[in-house]
Amino acid sequence: MEFVRAGRFTNKKARQMILILRQYVPHIHWESEWGEGELGDTTSYSDIFVPKYQLDEAEYVIGLLENGADLSGYRTNSSYPVLLEQVNDNYQVVKPLSTFAGHVRELINLAEEFSDDDMVDYLRRISQHLINIYTLQFNLPDCAGGFYYQPWLSFSLPRKLDPFSVYYEVKDPFTNKVEKYYLEKTLEYILEVLHKGLTHYDMYQETGNYKYLSLAASIWKNQFSGEDGWGTATVNVLKVIHYAQMYLQQGKLP
Repeated sequence: MEFVRAGRFTNKKARQMILILRQYVPHIHWESEWGEGELGDTTSYSDIFVPKYQLDEAEYVIGLLENGADLSGYRTNSSYPVLLEQVNDNYQVVKPLSTFAGHVRELINLAEEFSDDDMVDYLRRISQHLINIYTLQFNLPDCAGGFYYQPWLSFSLPRKLDPFSVYYEVKDPFTNKVEKYYLEKTLEYILEVLHKGLTHYDMYQETGNYKYLSLAASIWKNQFSGEDGWGTATVNVLKVIHYAQMYLQQGKLP
């Protein structure tokens, strides 16, 4: 983990600041290097260091402190998401984010490689992954949006989900308008969004550039809600799979 200087202060002031910063903003990994000064110097200075990925927030917090702000109520926000945590002197991706990425990877592998003829088992496994991912999304760190790499993705499921491909949905519960959808297309849309985030997550793993990690969380979190969000699409797919499994278990077709 690369540390960079967030500020230089007199030894006395730096010691006072470090105590306050570590107490009220503990998610930033504050380090210090005490200056000895040169012979004849009247004042010695010390540097405060933080991980490079936390520099922007650290400078912001130090600015608040120098302006006399009370940091006891300080809370991070989506502009400065907590993405890494220190575990046994190593910095790792925070558990909610790494767990989410792992489930996304498993879902994509299942969707791309599954070739079994057992439709019931296939739908069960797909739905289990979707339920896990849908639930885990709520624990993802909030991240502000940004410009991200747009991979050219085009999912095509290895098998059709006939006779359950076509389903009908009432989008507005206060109208009687029914719209026609295709289960494969809805599922492929979900996979494309999730894979886009996973691409950035993997780019972080390859480069160590924390901005890719922030973008991965932003894609997964910010494209979840809304009528066209992947979260809404997931709820619709789970409902269709629920009824499809009922038909299959009863030995009937719709």
